[in-house]
Amino acid sequence: MGHWAFLQKIVDKNMKKIYLFVPILLLSSCASRQQKAANFFRQNPNQLAEVCADLFPIRERVIPGALITKTDTTTLAGIILPCPPADGEKTVFISCPGTKKVTQVTTRTDTVIKENTARIAELSGRLFNTAHDYEKYKTRSKHLTLILMIAATALGLYVLATKLLMR
Repeated sequence: MGHWAFLQKIVDKNMKKIYLFVPILLLSSCASRQQKAANFFRQNPNQLAEVCADLFPIRERVIPGALITKTDTTTLAGIILPCPPADGEKTVFISCPGTKKVTQVTTRTDTVIKENTARIAELSGRLFNTAHDYEKYKTRSKHLTLILMIAATALGLYVLATKLLMR
């Protein structure tokens, strides 16, 4: 028995196993790159966060607020002071004018806007896909309308022809 005959005998004997094994091998190795990446990032969420931070940094924009000045005026009542009396005269009391205390507080409230660039990228992708799908369905709708018009015309001609032939 030759070398090739021996191999042929082994192959014939194990053919059922080969027929089962080869498709399983092919199907198991066909996981897409996207699927492998998704599985990897599910198992390693910290690395996913790192990649997302690199690709989609959060953009901050500061909008300066207006200056707001609040003025508060407090009036303090004047006090009454006695004047030293001259010889033999009564004591005279003098009223001092009130004082005003002005307090000014200036504030400014700035607005910080943080843009989630990952969300913006996702929504932009969705918008593009939706616009693409809309164009696709619009084209299909035109074709379907044309087919329905042709069918309606054909049906009308058929009905007309049958009525004319029945006379």
